[in-house]
Amino acid sequence: MKIDVDEIEFFGWETIHIDVLEATDEIAVNYKDMTVIEDTVSLMDSNNNLVQLQSFDYNNITEILRLKFPQLIPEKYYLYLEFNSTIRNDRKGLYISTYFNETGDKRNIATTFMAPNYARMAFPCYDEPEYKATYSIRISHRDNYFAISNMPALRVEPEGTTDGWLTTVFDKSLKTSTYIVAFIVCDFVGNKDPVANFTIFSQPSVIEDTDFALQYSQNVLKELELYLDRKFQYPKMDIIAIDDFLMGAMENWGIITYLSSRILVNDRTDEKAKHQVAKTIAHELAHQWFGNEVTHFYWSAVWLKEGLASLFEDSISGIIFPDWKTEDKFTLDTMLSVMQDDAGKTGVRQMFMEVETVEEIRNIYDFVTYKKAASVMRTMVFGMILW
Repeated sequence: MKIDVDEIEFFGWETIHIDVLEATDEIAVNYKDMTVIEDTVSLMDSNNNLVQLQSFDYNNITEILRLKFPQLIPEKYYLYLEFNSTIRNDRKGLYISTYFNETGDKRNIATTFMAPNYARMAFPCYDEPEYKATYSIRISHRDNYFAISNMPALRVEPEGTTDGWLTTVFDKSLKTSTYIVAFIVCDFVGNKDPVANFTIFSQPSVIEDTDFALQYSQNVLKELELYLDRKFQYPKMDIIAIDDFLMGAMENWGIITYLSSRILVNDRTDEKAKHQVAKTIAHELAHQWFGNEVTHFYWSAVWLKEGLASLFEDSISGIIFPDWKTEDKFTLDTMLSVMQDDAGKTGVRQMFMEVETVEEIRNIYDFVTYKKAASVMRTMVFGMILW
């Protein structure tokens, strides 16, 4: 993908490896708010024979592109297509975030927010959590920026014959859901622990405010590995502080993105805000197991990953900072409020709720998904301990 942060546009080309398991005459992929160039669409079978495209039909309600072919027998196919669009400004998919540098100049960065189903706004894909795939990502960018993604960069090379452009080639990912794929083009600086391969990136003026998060995040990761008896599966962890962000943070595998206020700590940060930073960090790191490695099959079950991460954000924070008494506060602040809301509100939904439309999926993130799910899980944990 070629991402032009200055001109606020991107151009992409991708090959999707598809295993056809049953005979069919249709291949469908998701995309939204971009142009997929019909003339570039091609399908090759495992013997490099071209399969003739018969029709190209996009539905902007379902956000599905349906490609018709002659009958496809079960085997491997390779779907190639090219696409382009302007970079968004609504903090969804691939979007532009801005900051002002130390001389007062406005700077752009390109970053992503793919959850729950905004990956289709960045590239055509199978935008459902159960459809995991490996990703081999290449990002072309101007040479005064650099690119970061889920996996470490293998190399940075000149982009063909275009002066002033580089291409960053990333290692192949583990099998990953689309909602935790991430890539960023920026001119940030890094605060790195080279031994742990752990880096926090931010705009230069606040890089000193990342020291707390750098140390605390590593402590949380170690405690989670001990508790779960399973190592973190990615070879590095990057954390990015972003001023324009749709939520408090996003748990992209190996590259967690945060709203700046949820990751930066300095002498002016009060205790309540520091606690919130610590809980947010623990929540997102817990997702590296709950959600990223073990994934809900569909958004109806999103409460499983969010409930577990919400539960761990307090328990892990309490292990590292026992004086904070986070588990006691969870009982008073979270469980009590959940019971009050659950009893006092009419029409409170069940935790497992069928969702079908795009908008239903995007609106499922509420107090039931987070706080009620965590409260029920905590009750189950104590029930198993006591009984």
